[in-house]
Amino acid sequence: MQIDGQAVFRDRVDDPAAPLRLGGIAQVLQHRLQPLVGSEVRSTLLGHVQRGGAPTAFDRVLATRYGVHAAELVAAGRFGRMVALQGDQVTSVALTDIAGRSRPVPAGHELLRAARGTGVLLG
Repeated sequence: MQIDGQAVFRDRVDDPAAPLRLGGIAQVLQHRLQPLVGSEVRSTLLGHVQRGGAPTAFDRVLATRYGVHAAELVAAGRFGRMVALQGDQVTSVALTDIAGRSRPVPAGHELLRAARGTGVLLG
């Protein structure tokens, strides 16, 4: 990734074959966006959010799709929306349509059985 024509990287290491470790663009964007918006801006690492091990290719592609859609919403001035995956399409939903609502998963749902079967704690 580049910003102002300069590559963004998270680290330099003592490896002549590959001395640069790419990454860190989220922190750069966080610091650039913070003065422009009226609320706190945070960056997250996918692996920290999911807490289920290393992200898969699907996780990385989905995160990229979400980020692109969110950036497009900001560029269009469409605030107060949440990026969502509906089927296989990335879309957005008005926060007013979902705030204060919950959609509980039925107790016998297949995904809950799978999670319990693999030792995932569900609270």
